[in-house]
Amino acid sequence: EAEVSSPAEWSTSAKVEELKSVLASHPGSTEVHVRLSQPGRSVLMKLEDSYRVNATEALNLRLIAGAQWSDDGDRAAAEESIDESLRLLEALPPGVDLAKSLCVCASLRSGWSDYAGAADASSRALALAETLHDKPTLIEALCVAATARLCTSNDEPAKAQLERALSLAIE
Repeated sequence: EAEVSSPAEWSTSAKVEELKSVLASHPGSTEVHVRLSQPGRSVLMKLEDSYRVNATEALNLRLIAGAQWSDDGDRAAAEESIDESLRLLEALPPGVDLAKSLCVCASLRSGWSDYAGAADASSRALALAETLHDKPTLIEALCVAATARLCTSNDEPAKAQLERALSLAIE
């Protein structure tokens, strides 16, 4: 089963519709539960079978929730959600989902001005994408790695990464 946890105030109609859209775009056989929390209380709800998701995508739901909490300004919840997602994905055989999740993590960390964290996540994504020979993920990893580097310095390796990403995208 997959569980998406969020603060109770997150359950606005717009957020619910956004979650439905995400779930619908990753159909599968894994049950999804939503936990809404507020100080001193938490409610766990099982969603209808029509919202079941692909098992690997279920792990990414935590990352998606983390990105959403980041947008809402709750960095601590976002970081906890992202770290848990990465731990779960790292327990599986290395794959594209982990590489893409590391790219998302690097982008979020850059947005928080955590350039060391962004550089770490993006270099891990880049190494994994290279190993997997997954061109779209490699392009994304090159871009986020270069962005993290350029936020702290104007160096040639970052420019080379961007040029390589462009070259791969044009192929």
